Amino acid sequence: MVLKDLSSEHLRPTVDIVRSLPTHELDADGLRLVSDGRPLPLGDPAMATGQQVALVSGDRLLAIYKRRGPQLVAEKVLPS
Repeated sequence: MVLKDLSSEHLRPTVDIVRSLPTHELDADGLRLVSDGRPLPLGDPAMATGQQVALVSGDRLLAIYKRRGPQLVAEKVLPS
């Protein structure tokens, strides 16, 4: 397929890219923290150190965070 032949029906939500990762839906406070790339408190103590999580709002991927100690830290924050 040639790029010029692609249409919007070929586009997929960015959250599909990280389907294998656990996801966490952000509330308003989380959205503010993530938009600045700030750490988040760890929500699931069973989460392994170094494990990644996809932070989403609806079907929109906002960031990939990783567990570091007692918090989640930004690995990649997507532009809004």
